Amino acid sequence: MSESLKPADSPGARCLCGGTHVRVLKAFRERWRRILLLTGDVETSLTYDAMHWGERVYLNGEVRARTSVWGFRNVFPRIEFTIPAPGADVSARIDVAASLNLRQMGITHFRLTVGRWVVYDEGPDGVRWPTDSEVIDGPVEWDC
Repeated sequence: MSESLKPADSPGARCLCGGTHVRVLKAFRERWRRILLLTGDVETSLTYDAMHWGERVYLNGEVRARTSVWGFRNVFPRIEFTIPAPGADVSARIDVAASLNLRQMGITHFRLTVGRWVVYDEGPDGVRWPTDSEVIDGPVEWDC
């Protein structure tokens, strides 16, 4: 991990991305999908979906990035996109790794970077950053 992306560099559970405060309030983890509820200056739901051919990143249900369906990997290691923020869009990136091993099939590593700050980081040992976000494993059940 590069020094500029070390989670410990971030003040508390928030990041300051060019003047934009972003924090992961809640994370939902499924085998091939992650849903992060972002709060702060950016109030949005970010969904990463690798369940079908090609991966997609949604912000509030709108596709912000997608990978090619012609890739010969189970996931692409990096997806870059922008998040609308007050004043200007902020660059964001998802770094992901997955396994097709029957004992650990699905996403094994997942990191969301906004600007130059890591705002969410998980590995096979669980969520490493932020430590105060609520993490829910299993299918998402929305209250209507």
